[in-house]
Amino acid sequence: PWLGTLKTRGKKAEAEADAKLAAHYALRNERIAEIKKAYVEYWFLAARTRVAVEQVEVLSSLEEVVRSQYSLGIGGQEDLLRIEMEEAKLQNVYDRYAVERPALAGKLNEAMGREAAADLPWPQQLELPPPPPPAPIVLARIRVANPMLDEYDATIESKENEIVLARK
Repeated sequence: PWLGTLKTRGKKAEAEADAKLAAHYALRNERIAEIKKAYVEYWFLAARTRVAVEQVEVLSSLEEVVRSQYSLGIGGQEDLLRIEMEEAKLQNVYDRYAVERPALAGKLNEAMGREAAADLPWPQQLELPPPPPPAPIVLARIRVANPMLDEYDATIESKENEIVLARK
């Protein structure tokens, strides 16, 4: 071996290892983002379902009031029919959400590496994150902490060491 060849090979191997580690971190981040996205979609469906149930409860209590008014001759039948139509619409919405639930639960299970048919309870109330910082700060953070950029830098360093090795 020529002088410095082993040292250059070591640098090349180290740069390749850094590239593989950065690729691993990038893959991990993609997986975490996929799980978070699936969870938020599932949580949003749960929130929409809760709202639909609450609306049905409100309409049911309103229907009782309108029925009692109608029986006393104070209210008209059109109000009662309008409420019944709204209840039917809400029931259709609720049924559509019930059909969506297994698909979104399966998507979340798959993202977490579980069996797609595994039962998932409705998620608890989700705490929303604080608003993001201004765009220049976000871009600076991305440039510093992006594992894909680290992978590319390490690959470039490895190839530069490969060129040095070829010259030796």
